Amino acid sequence: FSLLFVIMSCLRKTLNISYDIVTACISVADVTTDVWVCYRYWVSDKMAFFWVSTVVMILAQLAYTVAFTLRFAESSNVSIKKKICVFFCMLPLAPVMSFIFYWASRKDNCISKILKYFGLDTDESSEPDKNEPQITRWIKEKFEKHMGFILEAVIEAFPQSILQMIAIVYYNETDIINVVSILISLVSVSTKSMVFSYAIEIKVFLFNWLSIVTDFFGIFMLISWIFYNPTNPGEFTWYGKLWLYKSAFINGLLILFIGGAMAVMFMGGCWKHEISSSRKQGWNICQTICVQ
Repeated sequence: FSLLFVIMSCLRKTLNISYDIVTACISVADVTTDVWVCYRYWVSDKMAFFWVSTVVMILAQLAYTVAFTLRFAESSNVSIKKKICVFFCMLPLAPVMSFIFYWASRKDNCISKILKYFGLDTDESSEPDKNEPQITRWIKEKFEKHMGFILEAVIEAFPQSILQMIAIVYYNETDIINVVSILISLVSVSTKSMVFSYAIEIKVFLFNWLSIVTDFFGIFMLISWIFYNPTNPGEFTWYGKLWLYKSAFINGLLILFIGGAMAVMFMGGCWKHEISSSRKQGWNICQTICVQ
């Protein structure tokens, strides 16, 4: 039994590290293909899609920097001027912010030493609760370490994949780089959504995760129905308009209010829920409402 325990422990550790490596590689590939697709929009004179794609990428960089400022410069001894200075100093590093978040959450890392040197906060991983189920501990660990990758999937990968799908269906033109970029975005969002499939049992965890992935694929099917017109590409059919108005009114409001509120609260500190319980004192109202 001791040998079996050692083997299972090594297997879990290997899978855990493999998941981190795959997550990082997918994020890099996703951002790279998104930039290339954006360039193709500019070359092919699809300026509306080019500017929308560019704005999404700019907003993503700003969101990464805001998240860094809220996470590592939130203490009361950090002045407003210093927070603004931290924001603009870290803005050039926004493209690699996901890796900074991951490395800063590790125990005794070099980034924490740099943060302390400049008078900022550190946010290393806390010790897991041994009484919690293993799957719960794993979700909390990835939720904290992969915060940057999760932001990348939600703020950049998901909108870019939707935009690229619209371009393919709207112009009735299929390019290999667009297809590859969409597939990578699908994998990126699907893997990151695991941390939102909170459960205490592995079966419930897998069911929740598959439900999220199914909803995500359903969005792509809805877009195909709205923008697909084989006879007159670039124009809406009557059922396309019907689905568009329905989606804009119902799904659009849900995304705008619920999704926007969750994004703000997430960057405001909800990742600390039951992860750094000792730091709950002094939370702002945004963090408190998010956890409640």
